[in-house]
Formats: sequence, structure tokens, C-alpha cells
Amino acid sequence: MSYDCPICAQTVNEKVVEVEGYTIFRCHTCATEFVAPPLRDNKLFDGSERDVHNDEAPEWLVPLIDKVEEQNPNPSILDIGCVCGTRLALAQQRGWQCFGVEPSPHAREIAQQRHKGIFITETIEEIPPHKFDLILILEVIEHLSDPYPLFYEMFAKGQIGPDTVVAVTTANARSWTALADPIAWELRPPPSHMTSYSGLTFKTLLKRLRFRDIDVEGQHPLNIAPVRGFDDEDRRGNEKLAGFAGLKVIATGSDFSSFMQERYVPGTWSELTAYEHLPRYMFAQQYSIDRRVLDFGCGSGYGAKALSEVADHVVAVDIDDGALEYARTEHSRFNLEFVKVDDLCDNYSDAQFDLVTCFEVIEHLDELDQKRLLKNFRRLLKSQGLLIISTPNPKTTELYGENPFHLKEMELDEFSDVLKANFKHTIILDQKILSGSTLTISSDNGASNPAARIAPMYTNVSPKAKTPAAWIALCSMSPLDRVQPVFFYDNETDFIRQRVREIATRHQHEIKLYTENKQSAELERALLADAASLQGKYEHLRSTHDQFVEERDRISTESASLQQRYEALVEERDKISTEAASLQQRYEGLVEERDKISTEAASLQQRYEALVEERAALRSRLHTIETSLRWRLANRLARHAPFLRAALANIRQLRAVLKQKRPAAASSAPAVPLHKPVAYETACEPQWNAKQNRYELLVDEAYRAKQEAKTGTLQGLVAPYVVRPKNLPEDPTSLPKVLHVIPNVHVGGSTQLIIDIVEHLSDQFQHEVVTLALWPAGQHVGLTVHQVTYSNMQVLQSLLKEMRPDLVHIHYWGLTDDLWYKAVMEQLEDFQNLPIVENINTPIDPLISPRINRYVFVSEYVRKEFGGKLSDKLATVVYPGIDLTRFSHPYDGEDAENAIGMVYRLEKDKLTIDAIDLFIEVVKRRPRTRVYIIGGGSFLEAWINRTYAQGVRQNFRFTGYVPYEELPDWYNRFSIFIAPVWAESFGQVAPFAMSKRLAIAGYRIGALPEIAGSDEFFGTGVEDTAKIIIDLLEDKERCARIGLENQKRAASLFSVEAMVSAYQHLYKEELEHSKD
Repeated sequence: MSYDCPICAQTVNEKVVEVEGYTIFRCHTCATEFVAPPLRDNKLFDGSERDVHNDEAPEWLVPLIDKVEEQNPNPSILDIGCVCGTRLALAQQRGWQCFGVEPSPHAREIAQQRHKGIFITETIEEIPPHKFDLILILEVIEHLSDPYPLFYEMFAKGQIGPDTVVAVTTANARSWTALADPIAWELRPPPSHMTSYSGLTFKTLLKRLRFRDIDVEGQHPLNIAPVRGFDDEDRRGNEKLAGFAGLKVIATGSDFSSFMQERYVPGTWSELTAYEHLPRYMFAQQYSIDRRVLDFGCGSGYGAKALSEVADHVVAVDIDDGALEYARTEHSRFNLEFVKVDDLCDNYSDAQFDLVTCFEVIEHLDELDQKRLLKNFRRLLKSQGLLIISTPNPKTTELYGENPFHLKEMELDEFSDVLKANFKHTIILDQKILSGSTLTISSDNGASNPAARIAPMYTNVSPKAKTPAAWIALCSMSPLDRVQPVFFYDNETDFIRQRVREIATRHQHEIKLYTENKQSAELERALLADAASLQGKYEHLRSTHDQFVEERDRISTESASLQQRYEALVEERDKISTEAASLQQRYEGLVEERDKISTEAASLQQRYEALVEERAALRSRLHTIETSLRWRLANRLARHAPFLRAALANIRQLRAVLKQKRPAAASSAPAVPLHKPVAYETACEPQWNAKQNRYELLVDEAYRAKQEAKTGTLQGLVAPYVVRPKNLPEDPTSLPKVLHVIPNVHVGGSTQLIIDIVEHLSDQFQHEVVTLALWPAGQHVGLTVHQVTYSNMQVLQSLLKEMRPDLVHIHYWGLTDDLWYKAVMEQLEDFQNLPIVENINTPIDPLISPRINRYVFVSEYVRKEFGGKLSDKLATVVYPGIDLTRFSHPYDGEDAENAIGMVYRLEKDKLTIDAIDLFIEVVKRRPRTRVYIIGGGSFLEAWINRTYAQGVRQNFRFTGYVPYEELPDWYNRFSIFIAPVWAESFGQVAPFAMSKRLAIAGYRIGALPEIAGSDEFFGTGVEDTAKIIIDLLEDKERCARIGLENQKRAASLFSVEAMVSAYQHLYKEELEHSKD
């Protein structure tokens, strides 16, 4: 028994082994092993064979993606056998267009749930026509009994172009383990694996597909003794790979897609194309027996080979070198020669051929060359010779669209006239593409079929109703025999199965459209109902707001009255002080009177200090009402009723007017309007003008447009977080439950801490969150959050009873949310055995309670300053972790050595309105310095105005809020990170900078020296801190050395893995204690 090799098409009759009843054959020509006969349809694999856990991205993938990105500004990727989409997610994070093929329904469903925006299908046929920059076929190709149809499908749709990079991995069939024991080789087992590849296999396959650059490397080194390969194989390419269990192939440079566009290669197009091309040569075979044949315009050479199987000799000619090279490689025979001809055979001698075939060529010539070609055909034929020639029907070709290669298409009468002008006898056949049914004698009956009869199914339809696809003419100078009609039917395609599948697919599509329309209508009704509900809530909130405004105005009036009383007392004190000075001159004689007056002055001083304290308390209360309450109210209104933003704008204007009526703080910036809109100001990038020796501002129009597109509540807000668990448990319901308590889940460090814990510990704990305020820009994806306000604390009680958490983790920062924390603690009183862990995230005294089992501080500074009274058993320090992989690439921005920057919210929780003065001082002393202020907030406009007022605006880039994922790109633009803060408990932005190899400088405040490992580069005021920064800018080698030390320190102390490991240990320890 022999079979054709699926790679090189050579006949193979040597068996290698029998494995569990399956026969493995070996091809010595290309070193391929394959199961024969094939066991099933040529498809990737069954869904049951897919291991969803085998979804890791290989180490070499990211560098390959980097390389492809350098050549393509808008890259796209196709992953065939993408499993759960992990590899595609890598590319999606970098802005790639991502497509995947995954036959396993289970794996495909997981991928579609995890990675929104990635187009994933069951089959390659469902992927739309699109040229990809990178195609991955990892551990997939061995499942195919024939790999060519997969590549032909992609070439036919233009998905592989000359610059497309194709990466393939599979097991190495010529590894030492495979050679040592072919039967027990663990990577062979059929029926899952149909074909086993060697390095030579890939070279053969990819060269036949016209890939120019083919690089085959070994993967997974083996630690066993070498084994000799087969002596009848070419071992030169395989021996250097034998020490590896797997193969990795990177190939590019194939022009096969363009090669097959205007010439037919069997198997590469649809069956419709095959129905047009193959029957012509099958028809011509009967006239080629023992004849000398000329095949003019042989293309890929498949037809000439078919003729040579019965002819005496065949000369196949074509004008294209590439086509001839392919034909010689793929279709060589002893009686077949391929020759280049570019003169329409003008130089060939007369009467040397019995038969000339010319299929689908004449329409590629203009009218003069058509006549010249036919004259040459008549001259080349012997007296009894025959020409068989075809040309397409223009009515059919117009269905395919305009073809620029067709210079002169002919109608039937034109075709007939030009043939009759050169030959005495012609017969023209209609070639029609038909569908129908055959009735033949079953092979089981042992009888043979008689000559076929062609009959139409519908007798009431004209025989000429079907438009011919083409015309085939027989031409000769001698009389022609009658030509019998012939029907070549498709004996390969299962038409019934194919048609049923097409109908089922269409029905599924129609059902999907109906379901989507129905869901859309239901969603619209639900939204209308929600809108009505929100309108009622808005009216209630508006009434509450008016009450708060009334209370605020009353307090403002009382404050003004107290201010007047205070000023009167100050005046009275000054008067008494003057009188006391006068009496002092009479001291010697009036000691008794002086003592009395001094006593009275001391009493007045006490009254004055009490009034000052009372005024400060009233101001603090007024500030609390104006900020915390209004902020919460405004955000709640914006979240529930976006259509009420106009009313909120009016309220903000009223607040601004009231604020102007109050005396401004001494350090507040003047209320000067911006020179340009904020969207414009944040798009201005400083560029150094060497000729003028100064910076000038250039507008980034794309950034400006993005900023202008943000409106309403979402203006200045970044997108919600997306939780991506690293590992998923088989049964999450069996895991201990952790309930996180936090006043708001706004985008920031504390929320990021929860996200990191959830992503890394979801396979060991269940996580849910209780909060007072949600993020206005939307829910965080993948995070279960329950909103609990002051007025509905019973919701928390119900949640605790229903959820029954095993541990509560409180993320504490006190301030205006202290009452909410205490209300939560009251609800926890009913659960006495429930362990509680408290994080102290800011420089503030912790919430002390006998219910708290452990206090976790974010730095040693906060631990010592605010938790010093706690024992070491109760208190511990866990540094917040950062994603070092995102910030591991050293800064590399253009001219970054002359740039400094900061990344903070421009608010008073860490900054003052005067913090910008440090940057202004540096720029004034060193004009070559560029400054990046990354972040948004209430100080933004005031800071921009101050740079204008100081004449240094051209040195500054203000960005406004930027998304977390864009931060690494902004850090690339400067070499020194500045921390101009007045308070700092930890602050992830400094470790971000350290990981990027930036130097750190700023004020000697809080935990900053602890984070940096030294206070050498931290000053106490503007002038000495500015000098430290300038010295670093001028000493670039020192700055680079410090940056490298910072990167090492960040990697050792501040990784997210170290943080998660600490919390994992803490959780388990507390849960163990609770059992005791």
C-alpha cells in the first residue's frame, strides 16, 4: 500500500510504526511522518481535545511583536488555535487589531468573555478578507492531515502578503526522543496528531508556498544522548535541530497570493474556479494521446502535467519566470518541458505539433496580438493538427468585477469570426457550470455503468437559459469529428452536507439578529423606566441640596458677624496695649495700678484667643459642607442623572459667586481666566528651538481633539479598571470569602491595591467590595461592588448575613469619611468571631478598635508616626506593589535628560497651590529645562496661569488626567521625577519612576526618603530643592547611576508579587487564628 506525502506529494510506501492500530508512514524525501489513510476531515481538532490551561504566551512572542510594530504603525494579528486568547490579549493591550480562530466551544467562550473587542471564530473560513501583519499557528499544524488548504484559504483572501510574518510551532519529528523510540514518542499519538514535522518538512512546505525567508529554530533543549537519524534522508538541516523537542518557524516574503490571482493552482480557490479550469484539460486529454502537444500559457503547469500523462511529448510555454519556476518544481515529468516564450511563438518552426491548447489566454492580448497568435497556431500545427482554445464569456466575467489583465474580451460572434478567419473548420462548445444529481450503478452490485446520459431536470426551461461561463473551440484545417457533450461532475465535495451546513449557518444568523433586536427593544424599555426613576431621585436630591445651601448661607452670615466681633476686639486690645505702654513710664509710682491693668489685658487676650479658635472652627465646618458634601452630592447627581448636568453647572456658578464674596486665602492664586481653553493648553508640547535658544509650544492636535471630546461628568475622568485574574479556580464557591470595605472605588492607589489583590488571589479567595461612592465613569469590570450609604446601612447587615465573609479588609483613610467607617464598624459588632484587617493608607491615626485583628501600614514612616503605640504583634508594614512589567522599560524619550516631571492629582490632599513654584524656580535658573505636569485637578488652571504670569509657559507641558495604561509613555519623557508634596504616606507614582530608572527629588516629607532609600536628594524649601534638581540635570552620568540604583530598589521592594504574597500570608494567618 502506498500514499502520496501530504507535504512534497512524493509516493511513499514505507511504514514507520503501528501506534494503537494507526499506521504511520515516513517520507524520506522531506522527512515527514503522517497517518495514512487520513482518519477524518482536514480540520484543526475536536473541541474535546483542547486543553484550555495550555494558553501561555512563549517568551519569544513579545520581541516578535516589537519587531513587527517597528514596520507597521497599525498592526493586526491572527492567532489560529488561540485557546483562551492570552496571546491576542498581549497584542490588544498594545493597540493591535486582533482576530482568532478557536474550534473548541469551551475555550472560545472563555476567550470571548475575557477579551472584549477581539474577533474570535470557530473556523478560518469565518475570518474576513484582511492582510495580517502577524499570523500565529502554535501547536496546531500537527492536527491537520494536509496543511495546504489552510494556507490556500488565507492566500485566497489576501490574509498573507509579502510582508506578513507567519510563526509556527510544533513537535520535532527528528528529535533524539522521537528517533530513539518511535512508538513510545509522547508527541506522536494519533488520532489527535495527523502529521509530524521536521526542519526539512517546513523548508519543503514553505518553499512550495513561495516563502522567501524561512528561519527554523529548535525549542525545549533535550538532555539525552544523541541518536542517529535515517540514512536515506537529507540530515544536514535536521541534525542541528535534533537536540530540541520542538520547532519554531518564522517565515515571511511569500508572493503566493498575487501568484494565484491570475493563474489557477488546484486547491487554492473555490470549487467554482475548479469547475471552470479542470474540465478543459480533462476534455483535451482525449486528443493528446501519443501526440506532440503545445500548451500555450501554461500558468502553474498543472494542466500541462495532466496532458503529459497521455501525450508523447508536451511543450508548456509561459511568459512569466515565476510561474515557470513553480511549474518545474511542482509538475516535472520526463516528457514535459517548460519554456519561456515572450514573442507569441514567432520563432518556433512550422508544422511541429499535433495539438495546441490555449486556455484563458487570448483575452489577455489586444486585438492585433490575438490575430497574430492565431496565425502562429495555424502555422505550428501539422496538416491534421487540432487547436483547442477557450475564452471567458464577458457576461460572466462582469460578475467578478473589472479585471485589468483582460485587454480584449470577445462575445461569441467575435470569437467565432476571428477563429474562422484562420481555420477552415471550427466547433464552439458552451462551458456551463451546473448543479444536479447523478444516478449510477452502485459499486456493490458488481456491474459497470453504461455511457452517461445528460438530461435537464426541468423540461419547461429553455436549454439556453443558463449563461455559459466560457466558450471552448476546436479548430483545424481538416474536417472535425462530431463532439459529444460531456458532463464532469464533482466527485469530491459532499454537496448535501455542504448545503445543509450553509442553510443552518444562515438560520443561526437570522435567529441571532432576531434575538439581538428583541434584546435591544427590552433594553430600551428598561432605560426609559430607569430615566423616570432617576427623575424622581433628582427632584428629591435637588430639594436636599437647597436645604444644604440654606444652611451654608446661615453659617456664612454667622461667620461674618464673628469676624466683625473679632476685629473690634483686636482694636480694643491694641488700644489697651498703647495705654499700657504709657503707664509703663509711670511704673515706679504706679506698680499697683499697672498690675491691675496687666491682669485685665491678660483676660482680654484669653477672650481674643477663644474667639480666634471659634472662628477657625466655623471656617472648618463651612469648608466641610462646601467640599465633602457638595462633592458627594454632585457626583451622585452626575452618576444617576447625566441629563441634569446643566442644572449642576448653574449650581457650580452659584458656588463660585459665593466663594468670591468670602475673603480669599493668602496663598490662593488670582482668579485669572486661561489664555486658551483647557483642551488647548493641555495639548501644548514644548519643543527646543536651537536657533533661538529657547522653547516654543507646538500643539498636538490629536491630543487636543481627544481632550475636547470629553464633556460633562466624564470630562477629566479615566476609564474604569478591568480586572484580569491571573488564575481561575475550578470551584470558586469553595474558597474563603474576603469583604473589602472602602469609602469610594475611584481610580487611585487604594482601589488599585484591591484590584491587584483580586487579580492575583482569585484562585485562593473570593472577593467582594462594600463602598459608599462608585466611580462616576462607570463600574469596574470584573469587580463585585455593593454600594452602602449612611441611610441604608441595613443593606450591609443583610449582605453580611447572606455573604457570610470569612475575613473583612478595611482600607482606611479617615478624613470626611470617618463617620461612614464608624457606621460600618457598628454593623460588624454582630459578627464577633469575624477577623478584621485594617489598612492605613494615608498619614493619619488608625481607627482603633478591639475588633481589629491586624493593622497594616503602607510604610515604616506611617507605622512609626501614627501607629507607634501599637504592638508589633498587631502592626505590620506592607508596601503597595506595582506592576513592574508595565514600568520596566527605562525612559527613552527624546531629550529626556533635560526634562523633569511629576505625576499627582492637582488637589490639596498632597499638594498646595504654591507647589508649582519649585518647577518655575528650576526653569528660571536653568531655561534649558522642560517640565511635565501630569495630572488633573482643581489647581490645573491656576498653575497654567502662574506659568504665564512668570513668563515660563513655553517650558511646561500640562496633560490633565491621563489613563493609567498611558503613564509609562509619559514617564519616558523625563529623567527626574519631582515630588513637591506636603504629605506622603507611600505614593505609587515614585516607585513607578524608580522602576523606569528615573532619579527622585523633592521635599523631605513623610515616606519619600524611605521610598528612595536616602534623603540626599530631598530639600526643605524651594531654593535648596531647586539647586538639588539642577545639579542632577547637569550631572547626567550621576543621574543615570542613581536611576539604575532606583530600578534595582523598586524591583526588590515594590513589586506587586511581593505585596500579594504578604497579603496572602496575612489572610491565611488570620483565618487560622479565627479557627482557634
